Amino acid sequence: MTYPNADVYQRLAELEAQVRYLYEHAGLQMPAGALAHTELPTFAAASQGSAIPVDVQQALSSGNKIAAIKAYREATGASLSEAKAVLDQF
Repeated sequence: MTYPNADVYQRLAELEAQVRYLYEHAGLQMPAGALAHTELPTFAAASQGSAIPVDVQQALSSGNKIAAIKAYREATGASLSEAKAVLDQF
């Protein structure tokens, strides 16, 4: 599905991923409904500019990092260390 202004949605999703990361690493619980656009189809990996598939995004959102790394590797062909490096940013 194509979204109008996809770059805006992609940038918003990247910012939301960063906010989620900061909350998790600060040991704080995210307020309910704090992130409005968590169901976008993809968001860009900050360091590599590549899109992260929906299933990877969902695994990250639910806190299942191992499943996210596995899904990312299957989708992109990345090595374990490459996938971990990309997904550690979120």
